[in-house]
Amino acid sequence: MNKARKSKTVIPFPTARRSRKRVGGALADARADALRTRFSKVSEASKTGDASTPLKRLLKRL
Repeated sequence: MNKARKSKTVIPFPTARRSRKRVGGALADARADALRTRFSKVSEASKTGDASTPLKRLLKRL
């Protein structure tokens, strides 16, 4: 079925949908990077033994 779709002129529609998903994916990547930086700080604090205060700060932000 994919080969039949490629031969038709319906090609720009799924590419437009993919481009929209990529824009959302870029925003999701930025959010994921922010969450990674936050939780990396929390994990480092948990390794040092001072994990209660950053977790409380995160809960206050949410």
